[in-house]
Amino acid sequence: MKSFSTFICLLVFSTQLYSQELKNEAVIGKWRVVDCQIIPEVLPKFNNEQKKDLEQMRLSFAESIFNLEKNGQFTLRFNNRYSKFMKDLEISNNAYWKIVKGKSIVVGNKEDHYSQLEINIMTKNEKKYFYISEAFFILEVIHEKN
Repeated sequence: MKSFSTFICLLVFSTQLYSQELKNEAVIGKWRVVDCQIIPEVLPKFNNEQKKDLEQMRLSFAESIFNLEKNGQFTLRFNNRYSKFMKDLEISNNAYWKIVKGKSIVVGNKEDHYSQLEINIMTKNEKKYFYISEAFFILEVIHEKN
């Protein structure tokens, strides 16, 4: 578990080492989640009930699909184990995405200043990861280009 925590810390705090400047062409397509882990360092901050809620959120992200379309539209489809806590992210569907400063993808629209969701994409050992700070998760993803 300690090596996993170290790996997560390196991903989160050293994104410069693992991420390259993002380009639209590289991120367009479907991204399928193949693994979803809660960042271990956040768990002590939550009580038992909150930890159960966090686990429900994690299960909702498992096997979900992020779709970044060429026309800028964004959709997020959760699996059948959809959690009530994921209702907040439903607003991201039919929103738009854009790359900010070549480092992260933000989701939303002009009116909300693309503030609905921020996704950092990182690469480690040829695997791709989405880090979603608002959700305390690291998602291992596979890019299924359209």
